[in-house]
Amino acid sequence: MIESSNEPVANGVDMKLHSRRFPEEPFLIDLFAEWQRLNYRYAVLRDYQTLPETTDGHDLDLLVVPEDLEPMFQTTRRVAARHRGQLLACYRQSGIIARFAGKEGAWWGVAIDFFSDLSYRGLPFFDAAKVLAHAISWRTIPVATQGDAMIVGFIKELLHNGCDRKNYRVLASREFCQDIPGYSVILEKCFGPKGALVLTRLFQQEPDRGEPLESVARHVRRLHKQQHRRISPGQYFKRRIHHALHRGRRLFFPPGYCLAMLGTDGSGKSAMIESIEQALGSALHGAIKTRHWRPGLLPSIVVLLGGKGPDGPVTNPHQAPGSGKIGSLLRLGYYALDFLLGYWLIVFPQLVRQPCLCIFDRYFYDFYMDPLRSRVNLPPWIVRLFDGFIPKPDLVICLGAEPEVIFARKPELSLKEITLQMDRLRRWQQTFSRSFWVDSGQSMEQTRDEVTTLLFRAMARKMERHYGIFPE
Repeated sequence: MIESSNEPVANGVDMKLHSRRFPEEPFLIDLFAEWQRLNYRYAVLRDYQTLPETTDGHDLDLLVVPEDLEPMFQTTRRVAARHRGQLLACYRQSGIIARFAGKEGAWWGVAIDFFSDLSYRGLPFFDAAKVLAHAISWRTIPVATQGDAMIVGFIKELLHNGCDRKNYRVLASREFCQDIPGYSVILEKCFGPKGALVLTRLFQQEPDRGEPLESVARHVRRLHKQQHRRISPGQYFKRRIHHALHRGRRLFFPPGYCLAMLGTDGSGKSAMIESIEQALGSALHGAIKTRHWRPGLLPSIVVLLGGKGPDGPVTNPHQAPGSGKIGSLLRLGYYALDFLLGYWLIVFPQLVRQPCLCIFDRYFYDFYMDPLRSRVNLPPWIVRLFDGFIPKPDLVICLGAEPEVIFARKPELSLKEITLQMDRLRRWQQTFSRSFWVDSGQSMEQTRDEVTTLLFRAMARKMERHYGIFPE
């Protein structure tokens, strides 16, 4: 049963929320109203104090009755569409991890995690039904009690990360000690008597005493598995297989997205990347990684030979003379190896692990447009041979403008060289199906909106291919 919350609201916070409008506010208010109208059974787990106006930079963690999980997710997609938003990234595990964004006057984004249980690697670590039964009401929104939220949050951090990154332990310990018998019963069910004892001692001792959390986490994980294997071997293996299959699916359908931004110096790449980070920061919960040119698994050739790389942006990229044919071939092969190995060992695991955006400021295709930057002097057909082995980004955006406009912005390169690079980029863009040309000679706002719209549309189409178009 949902009860009313007795927690006071500070006048300053309440006035602040109502005195300004947040980009995601119309979507969130509509969303919570729709969930209430359809009588979905759920509870917000934590960070609810600023709802329903804004998530205040947090992701929205929801515990949902299993029968309502899929309908609630599809309803969220429909409400997002009403506010000119779309599902940009998603994967399924014990629930649905989803990222929504759009533009309704301003760019808005919300990260929503729908959980049907509270589990670690497919095995429950807390009684979800009890959390839902204890839920209270916050401004008509069902939310978990502080005790349940803090204890669940701390155990989740302990199991997943072996630490207390979000500083839940102090509050969790205080809440636990107010109802030791009740919480001990829940812990014993999920961790067994020994595991419940270990966690009880952990909650009762001072944070700076006892074993390091990493050691405790290893012990608790082992007891957690043993308990579930003991009480129901069949269910244990079923849950583990189901969990492994979902994780395996992400290898073939990564929830992350890879974008490459191409253009000459002065075309506006840095400004556009910054705009994308601002537009998508809330939706992806900050999971945006920008890389300059290549993955960076291997050091630059200058560093490899004992030199020192540049401390900041390169102001004269053509200062060093080009290499000969053999030297150019070695350079191209070395950097191609970094693109190949670096993508599969660094970039791809990030795309698989979570809904994220990996942005490359330039990419391997720079060898076509500006080979002198890397001191490579080879025929284009040789570059194409290496290009056949390089993983392709999901989307490539080519920024171009009149050479005179770019030269006026950044005259490090000659007008002749800028014209030559623009011509090469335009010809290459017409051969690559995942690329789009954007005129960066227009205003910054127009360019930003065009680039962001292209990215949103491409990310949403990827989700539609994987999860289907939501029912009308």
